[in-house]
Amino acid sequence: MTFIPDPTLKPGEKARWSPASRFIESTLREIKAQSDFITKVQQENGKASHMKGKKTIALCNDRTFYTIQGEAPFIGIPAVFLRLTSCNLKCTWCDTPYTWQPDKLEINKEPIDEVAAEIAMLLVNNQCNLLVITGGEPLLQKKALAQLIKKVVYLRADDPSTFLTPPMTVQFETNGTVAPFTQGEEDEIFADDSDSGFWYVVSPKHFVDGNQELKAQMHDKFEDMLDEGDSITIKVVHEPNSKPCMEYIAEIAEWGPWRRQWVYLMPEGWTFEPKAYEQTAELAMKIRVNMSPRLHTLAWGDKRGV
Repeated sequence: MTFIPDPTLKPGEKARWSPASRFIESTLREIKAQSDFITKVQQENGKASHMKGKKTIALCNDRTFYTIQGEAPFIGIPAVFLRLTSCNLKCTWCDTPYTWQPDKLEINKEPIDEVAAEIAMLLVNNQCNLLVITGGEPLLQKKALAQLIKKVVYLRADDPSTFLTPPMTVQFETNGTVAPFTQGEEDEIFADDSDSGFWYVVSPKHFVDGNQELKAQMHDKFEDMLDEGDSITIKVVHEPNSKPCMEYIAEIAEWGPWRRQWVYLMPEGWTFEPKAYEQTAELAMKIRVNMSPRLHTLAWGDKRGV
């Protein structure tokens, strides 16, 4: 590399790298680190592709994509999404029917290592620190997810370009009926990056049409997390014409301020309806909870993979 003398040197001072030289050297190191990372991921991907008896995870067609988180506490933050298939509930107005309805179901069983490599590249290439895992109900595949996330954490932590980036948050979008990971399981998954961790955005569905006969109540572990304020948010779609929904919101209004601070109300619909937003905002203020718009639907409507 060409040595560029520092123009601020005074007569008799020892020669040193100029700021320009240091910048060039730093840039070249970053390019090399990125190239080495891509090579490593490709090698991991190649090994997975030829592995006999490889462990898989069930995904929808729009399996992974880079976008903006459009809802609740992480709204507006760039994120990599992983969309899994399968659900244990049957919401009549479900916006992802291809995760569970027999006539629309999408199931792509892919090797865990390949998917982990794909996610790691999206995170690193976009300098992104938020991974959102959604469905369907993602926690139905907890065992596969534990392996996948651990692999992503390892690949991401091993890349030099992430050395000074913030810790990674893995956010689950869940209906809350399946128990979360235990603290011991979470610690094991993030062994290669102990500053990173999970966050659960729970959208209860026990009051939604189609679920009355199912075990759709929120799991006790999430109730405990809510009481402790431990990495959890409750997200409720405001349906003013649904009596069960409004009854649940009335229950939330009776919660203490500690619990209510973790609640977000969100207007229903795929398009911007000023009246719906106004009603939701007024109700959120009345019962003293947060309001979240549906940013992704404002930007892209019902388009998938964004």
